[in-house]
Amino acid sequence: MKKPKQSGNRITIHIGGDAKGANITAIGGSVQLHAQPTPSGDAALFEPRTPLQKQLYEVLRKRFTLEELENISFELGIAFDNLGVKSRDSAARALVYAAAQHNLERKLAELVARERPGAIKLQ
Repeated sequence: MKKPKQSGNRITIHIGGDAKGANITAIGGSVQLHAQPTPSGDAALFEPRTPLQKQLYEVLRKRFTLEELENISFELGIAFDNLGVKSRDSAARALVYAAAQHNLERKLAELVARERPGAIKLQ
């Protein structure tokens, strides 16, 4: 967020990115933005399309805990906190989506195969 500009009693605020569901608080000359991180792009609406994405999603949501998904996210270099998820299902979906967006599906599949041998078919 850019520093607010003050002009008399007016404050101009420039917000970059997604501020959906944000609360903006102005006290005196100070402005604060309080927002929950949201999944990047359309992760919340993402439906796995490829056979690999479908496999990954099913295995991640059924056989991994939320903490394990956070660890996998870390290994992929994806900031779990920025996924904006609260459940295992939404975390699995967001992780598969983020991996697809960053060309990391194969690496995600290898991590899943390492952690749950036989749970996924690598081609």
